[in-house]
Amino acid sequence: MKTKFLLITLLITSLSVFSQNLPDVAIPNEKFNPEKDVIPFVIIDEAPRFKKCKKITGEELKKCFENQLDDFINDELKYPEPYKKDTLTARVYVTFKINRKGEIIDIYTRSNLKGKELFEKEIKRIINAIPKLKAGKYKGEKVTTTYSKAISISPE
Repeated sequence: MKTKFLLITLLITSLSVFSQNLPDVAIPNEKFNPEKDVIPFVIIDEAPRFKKCKKITGEELKKCFENQLDDFINDELKYPEPYKKDTLTARVYVTFKINRKGEIIDIYTRSNLKGKELFEKEIKRIINAIPKLKAGKYKGEKVTTTYSKAISISPE
């Protein structure tokens, strides 16, 4: 019971930033349908896989996924030129799904800065550029999973 409560609390907390654009997330039960259910990253058995995470499993695979994602974002991130003179620092919250084919879909962003949509646009560009991944698995089946992250953007 404590595990379910903690899982639901984590899921709601991580996605509450997108209160009007919540993705369709299912907490699976006995009638789990791998073709339709969207499984949260926190409970997935096997995380989606970047090529560099080839022979890793379990929690180490989740860490590898997160590290590779961070590296990819850091390598691709370009501070929006129009904001350089203002030296703004933004925090962009992003959530997206990785489908059963390993493709990124349904990207939602929200920034802490109103009217500075270029920060959100930059994060969407980066997330869309993620190379095809090996799909995550739940109960031995390929599934669509949802992932959320907060990204800070500041001038160099």
